[in-house]
Amino acid sequence: MLTYPNLDLSSPEFKQNAHEIYKRLRQKDPLHEIAMPDGQRAWLSTRYDDAVTILKDDERFTKNLQSLSPEDYAAIMPKKEMDLLSNQMLSSDPPDHTRLRSIVSKAFSPQMIEGMQAEIQRITENLIDRIQEKGSMEVIADFAFPLPILVISQMLGIPENDHYLFKKWSSDFIEVCQ
Repeated sequence: MLTYPNLDLSSPEFKQNAHEIYKRLRQKDPLHEIAMPDGQRAWLSTRYDDAVTILKDDERFTKNLQSLSPEDYAAIMPKKEMDLLSNQMLSSDPPDHTRLRSIVSKAFSPQMIEGMQAEIQRITENLIDRIQEKGSMEVIADFAFPLPILVISQMLGIPENDHYLFKKWSSDFIEVCQ
């Protein structure tokens, strides 16, 4: 049953009623076909258990964009941007994903994060100080985006003077993904 035949996730109507629309989709149409901005069709999974099943099913669903035909690959986005997205851990399938995840998971263990608590607190306080000085706040741009970038920069040992480079690269990467 198509609850929303022309659902546009970027429309003002959707953004105004997203919680209610997702609730109805979960109840009546949990795997909903949608149109992407470029006109291609995709599936929106609205239930957690379904999404987990899809993400773990490497037999029927792949995250490896390199497995697409050259025509399908080119239709999604320009090659340069697609290569950037497809050559990273989140776009890989086992065994590559498993190998890469085992490497990075050590850096994000509870013990490592606990050991960084004072540094994360310092970064958080600096961001809040900047927000207070500015007198207003854009939650994503002023806090939610820079916090993990600055913490990861610290984890990677990037000198503070160069954190802006990592933030710029991350912003560019996110822009490509949108």
